[in-house]
Amino acid sequence: SEMCIRDSVYTVRVLNQTESRDYALSSIKELLRVAKPGGCVLVEFMNYHRRGFDRRRFRLGDATTNRGDVTNVRLTPSEVEKELRDCGAEIVWTKGIFFLGMTSYYSVPAWLLGLVRNIDGLLGAVLPRLCSRVYVLARKAQG
Repeated sequence: SEMCIRDSVYTVRVLNQTESRDYALSSIKELLRVAKPGGCVLVEFMNYHRRGFDRRRFRLGDATTNRGDVTNVRLTPSEVEKELRDCGAEIVWTKGIFFLGMTSYYSVPAWLLGLVRNIDGLLGAVLPRLCSRVYVLARKAQG
């Protein structure tokens, strides 16, 4: 709805960089606190259930990157949804991206990227809780 777009608070690519899971979950409470009544909160996070997928090495141009050196806070879709509900919000939807993982985009030839993106998008829409990154949209109670 238009009100949800106007009166929204969001976090993208932030919660996974906080100091702990507890801090990330308390940040969700803060998002809801500052949202206007009836407004929406969008929470994006790295999925705990996919934690092994970032340990792969992959080539990016002439460099090889080892993503396993990075430590990130990861949350589960269920605990994020529970945190939002416990704060009085209604879950509007949960969606996922990178079912195949970001590494798959670096691993295939450029001419296959469109196909990989389409397959990944379909799987992410059908199985959001199994994606590397998850988005939860919630609406704060009217007050």
